[in-house]
Amino acid sequence: MTKQTHEPGPGRSTSGAAFSDLTKEIAQRNERAHKEARKLRTVREQEQAQRHRKQDLL
Repeated sequence: MTKQTHEPGPGRSTSGAAFSDLTKEIAQRNERAHKEARKLRTVREQEQAQRHRKQDLL
């Protein structure tokens, strides 16, 4: 009888590493998108506050 090991077969360990790399890349891309959205939201809110201040002065 053949002795069984609990190690992955050929290509399985690399597919796990590739999947891990892919999930890290997606997480980094999402983080960049969130940072950019926060910047845009801040600018939009500042412009809106300026418009409100101008209207309040009139």
